[in-house]
Amino acid sequence: KKIAESGEVVVLDTDFTWKPESILNSTWRQENAAIQKAAVLLDGSECAARALPTAIALHKSTGMELLLLASVKDHTPTLQAQYAETYAVRDTYLRELSADLKAQGIQVVYAIHPGFIADVTAAQIEAREIDLAITSTSGKSGSKHWDRGGVSRKLVQKISTPILLVQADEYGEAPVPTLKRILVALDGSIVSERSLPYAKLLAKTFGAELILTSVPAVPEMSKYRAPAKFVEMLQTKADTNMKKFLKCVSDSLQEEGIRARTIVTGSLPARTILSVSEQEDVDLIMLTSRGRGKLEMLVGSVAQRVVEGSDKPVFMLPVPEPLEEPKFNHVPELLSNAAE
Repeated sequence: KKIAESGEVVVLDTDFTWKPESILNSTWRQENAAIQKAAVLLDGSECAARALPTAIALHKSTGMELLLLASVKDHTPTLQAQYAETYAVRDTYLRELSADLKAQGIQVVYAIHPGFIADVTAAQIEAREIDLAITSTSGKSGSKHWDRGGVSRKLVQKISTPILLVQADEYGEAPVPTLKRILVALDGSIVSERSLPYAKLLAKTFGAELILTSVPAVPEMSKYRAPAKFVEMLQTKADTNMKKFLKCVSDSLQEEGIRARTIVTGSLPARTILSVSEQEDVDLIMLTSRGRGKLEMLVGSVAQRVVEGSDKPVFMLPVPEPLEEPKFNHVPELLSNAAE
């Protein structure tokens, strides 16, 4: 509780204001990402194959090796009986596809392993030192792949290697991808900055502009009995803090010759990311799958909604465990400072 100047009692249930972590704690400026090997997850379907043009474009720009990766399920007696036949079909498909790609001068190998594709991918990433997993996902254009426990969600839960999700359906030819504008979602945490070395790599490789965006972290004020002037003060402070943070990031990127600008707007992270991506007509959305608790940039929340709600490719960096507890400002302290 807090007594305002008017004598009104202000009831604040919890510490809910937040500001970005100190820019001095950032380490991304010293980190350089590299993508030398990528695994493209395929099952013989047209939908899965729609990830190939993006993989090929990245190969041509970065020179990375491509692994065409498939699995054959064998966890039931019926699947075990069908294993040899299914394996033969997948092997024929990948062998012919590999031959076609090699004829185009693309460095590629293929592999087929028993089990679920997410488990196989995790194992191959470790065994072959894969830097990127590329897969298609239906997202906005089709059934809710993520909600149904599809490959996208399982991969995020099992690996810490970046995942490139290419939105796809089974109709028409897969478009040739371009990377002119990349939206990078940040929430002010050191965790969310893990995507920045990869953003720098892609920006330099493709000459793309980086659009840094975030949402000021202020919760719904309808849940708190607070005077309007205090609500406005909190919103203004959160907005100012975030703009300062993104400007520091943008300035650092521009010092490396990367075009970058910032957008601080909105109140709901997923909705804002989707809205900005449409307004700016971006070619790629980048985000971590875990961030500050108050923004819930987690599996099943912001990441899920962005993948399901967009028709843009999503470059996601899973962070399995939080690195540290978020530091939140105490509301009474803010109110006291405001009164002063």
